[in-house]
Amino acid sequence: MDSRGNENLDQMNYKSRIMKWYNTKILKEVVNLAELKGNEKILDFGCSYQQELKKYVPNGVKYVGFDIVSAWSDVKDYRKLKGVDVVFALNVLEHMYNSQELQEHLNNFKKIGAKKIIVALPIENIIEDTTRIVLNKEAEDFFAHTMPSKQAARELVKIYGMPKKYKRVNFLQIISRFDMGVKTRNE
Repeated sequence: MDSRGNENLDQMNYKSRIMKWYNTKILKEVVNLAELKGNEKILDFGCSYQQELKKYVPNGVKYVGFDIVSAWSDVKDYRKLKGVDVVFALNVLEHMYNSQELQEHLNNFKKIGAKKIIVALPIENIIEDTTRIVLNKEAEDFFAHTMPSKQAARELVKIYGMPKKYKRVNFLQIISRFDMGVKTRNE
């Protein structure tokens, strides 16, 4: 049992040194991309039970984690938050069931005041698929990708315009920063 009262989650813990290194690298990169000063309020959308991002944000940042598994969340409904400066959606958007669900969440990010959204999307290729299955096979059903990353990226661009900054971390992942104050095609 973990500190949040969850059982049977050992299979999702990063036992593999490769996965631990990989996830640490992504988390450090996205925090750097967000350019946090230390006084922001952030939402970690899809935080998971470990809330790993919390370990890498600067002191003074108010961290709020949200996940569809309520036991893992700091709040019941992220839509009731106010004054959120940055939303982190790391390896979560590809789990949306359809464009409508994704658009609803992206619009909700605007409503809670987010000025930036930081996104990590897997580059869908045979290497990414194989790596995910081999290194995290037990949790594969729980973490099934239901929306292609390219579709999620198109929806982001539709609502927010082109990313302000982006970086290909390696052959498995692209991270992007979208700034909310920038005029988009839909405005």
